[in-house]
Amino acid sequence: MYHAECSRDYTLVAGNGHTGRMDLLTLNLSTKLEWTENIPAGPGSIRAAISAIGNAPEGSEAVLCWHWDEAVVHSGDSGPTTAHPFPEPEWLAMRIATTSMSTVIRTLEAGRYLFAQAGRPPEPDDPTMPIWLAEKIEWFAREAWWTRSTATGPLFVRLVREDSKTAVQLLRQTQ
Repeated sequence: MYHAECSRDYTLVAGNGHTGRMDLLTLNLSTKLEWTENIPAGPGSIRAAISAIGNAPEGSEAVLCWHWDEAVVHSGDSGPTTAHPFPEPEWLAMRIATTSMSTVIRTLEAGRYLFAQAGRPPEPDDPTMPIWLAEKIEWFAREAWWTRSTATGPLFVRLVREDSKTAVQLLRQTQ
């Protein structure tokens, strides 16, 4: 699991922003992240990933990946919004902290990323959970648009089991 080694690993792009309580940061990821197990994509896969990480040991993590233009709709002067209905991820993967590293199936390369961390997600069976995630992704997209932050490639949502809770991190590669 990646932890910031010092304050220069994160750069504030926008404070509390105009739309929420998260911060939009630039993360300088110095080591690539790796996942060793697939989670089947399809209906219910977001709930399955949150449930799996919620029951996993400390330090475990999952990643969900969307093509940006499938998850986020650009609407001219009014800024981006999430797609409705919100799509299932293109792919999902996880790594359980207590198992030895096996074959790596997915990676997130070291580099600079737009980054935000959301609070604890609702329980997987909570009917508001998909709406909650879509709202966090929309906040991330709108804040990047509002601050004119440039990013490319897919959207990654990383679920990390830490401090007996699940942290939700949104990442997208930047220059």
